Amino acid sequence: MNRELIVVTTHGTSSFDIGEDERVLDALARNHVPWTAVATYLRDPSGAYSLFPCLSETGSAIPPDRQVYAFFQRNIDPFLHTNNTLQVSPPANNEEAVAEYIYANGAAKGGPNILKRLSSNECKLAVRDAVAQTLRDTLSPGDKLVVGVSGGGDSNALLYALSQFDEFPIDIHPVIIEGPGEWNSGVPRARELAQAYHLPLTVVSEEESKAILGASAGGLGITDRFAREFPDDDFEFLGTLIIRRVLTSVAKSLDAKFIATGLNFEDLLGEMFAIMATERRLLPLPARPIGDVTLVYPLWMTPKKIIDGCFPKYSFSNYADRYPGYAEGRNAYYSMAYWMASAFPGLPEKMLRWAAKEGSAGETVFPVDEVLGYETLEPVNWALRERFLRMLRTTA
Repeated sequence: MNRELIVVTTHGTSSFDIGEDERVLDALARNHVPWTAVATYLRDPSGAYSLFPCLSETGSAIPPDRQVYAFFQRNIDPFLHTNNTLQVSPPANNEEAVAEYIYANGAAKGGPNILKRLSSNECKLAVRDAVAQTLRDTLSPGDKLVVGVSGGGDSNALLYALSQFDEFPIDIHPVIIEGPGEWNSGVPRARELAQAYHLPLTVVSEEESKAILGASAGGLGITDRFAREFPDDDFEFLGTLIIRRVLTSVAKSLDAKFIATGLNFEDLLGEMFAIMATERRLLPLPARPIGDVTLVYPLWMTPKKIIDGCFPKYSFSNYADRYPGYAEGRNAYYSMAYWMASAFPGLPEKMLRWAAKEGSAGETVFPVDEVLGYETLEPVNWALRERFLRMLRTTA
C-alpha cells in the first residue's frame, strides 16, 4: 500500500505517492522536489506534526495512519521550472525528427517550455550558424585553421559547418591522431569525411604523438602507460593534452595561428563548473590563446544532442567505441552540466556566456613548465611532474 507525500509551499500544496519500497529521497526527486529544500514531518490523525527525518526510509516504514509532510523552506515555487507541460514544435517541412531539445518559452512568462523536434537539416543549419558566428568573431580572411577530428558525429558536423562558411576564405586542415583504440577506429571515417569535403587529412601516428609529447619511443602505447601510472584517472585528462600538443605541432609546421577542436556546449559548461569548484580563474571563450596559437571552440554554444542530429549514423558509431570513465570530478561536472540544462532551459547558456565574457577580460597567460615544456593552467607540483615524466619514460 502506497503512502502519501504532501509537499507544502507558499504557492500551494501537492500530494504524491510513496511506493512501498521507494525511499522518501527518491519520491522527492521523482516529483522534482530538491531534498535540500524541505523539512519533513509526520502528521497524525489529530492533525499534530512531529519532526520526521526520513530521506532513507521507504514507504513501508511510514505508519498507515500517518502522512509525510515536506515543508518547503523558501517562498519559491519548486514546480515552476518542471517540464511536466511542454509545447511541442515539430520539424520544419514535415521532415523526420532525429533530435529534440527543450527551450525556455521566452514569449510567455510561466508558460510551457518548448520541445523542439529537429530534422537532420535543422540540426545542420543550427550548427552551421553557430560555427559561422564563432569564425566571424575570431578569424580573419586567409587564416589557416588546424582542426582536430575523430571521425565521429562532432567531427562530421564541425567539418560540414566549416565547409559551408563562405563569408571570407579560410584554409582548413583536419588532423586525426592514432593511438587509443577509440581513436584508431575513427580513422577510416575521418578519411571518408575529409574526402567528402575535399580537405587534406593529416593522420598523426602514435609514435609521432609520443615524440611530440616528449615520450620514449616504442614499448607500451600511451594509453597503457597512463593507465599504469594514473590508474584512478580517466584517459581524457591526457588525451586533451595530446590533442592540443599535436594540433599545435601541425599548426607550427603549416605556419597556422589557429587550432580548433569539437568541444561543445556541455563540455565547456562542465569545464566552467570544474573551474569554479576548484577556485581557478575563468578561461577565455570561444578563442583561447595558448602559447603561439589560439585554440578555437566553434561548437562552444551548440548542445551535443543537436550536433549528433546532423549525421546520426556517425554519432551512433562513435557511441559504440566509447569506454567507461570513472574520475569522480569529471563525472560530477558533466552531470551538473547535463542536469542544469535539462532542469533549467536557457539558464546554462546565459551562465556560459557570462563565463566567456569574464574569462576573456584581460590577458590570460599560461605558464610554461620548465621541465616539460608545456603550457599549463598553473604551476605543476614536483610530485605530479615526476609521475608524469615516469609515465612518458615507461616502455615496458
